[in-house]
Amino acid sequence: MCDMCKCATPISKKIEFLNFGKELIIHLKRFKIIDAIKREKIFTDVKFPIDLELVQDNKTTVKFRLHAVLNHIGSLESGHYTAYCKDMVDDKWRQFDDNRVIEATKIQSEKAYVLFYEYVNEHS
Repeated sequence: MCDMCKCATPISKKIEFLNFGKELIIHLKRFKIIDAIKREKIFTDVKFPIDLELVQDNKTTVKFRLHAVLNHIGSLESGHYTAYCKDMVDDKWRQFDDNRVIEATKIQSEKAYVLFYEYVNEHS
């Protein structure tokens, strides 16, 4: 909403990266503000790439690979956290849920909350 005219206004968001480290952590917005008091969790499916290419300084392409996903199950008031992590030994995805670890069949869902990417060295 425009602060001046109070009308709905189309917006866009631009993020510029000047420098990257070895890890890239993306925290997804999973709630929406309804009014001054009320907020709701967003339950839409989240699609994200396993391999991510970003441009640094408007010229250099930097590549990252997803290695973990933190999930939130529940509402804003309460919930439970699980994670998907890539096993470095056999290159399979595992689901971690308290003391239970199983092979994951799908890592993209409406539960994704934080994405963990690692820098991919082209020469390795």
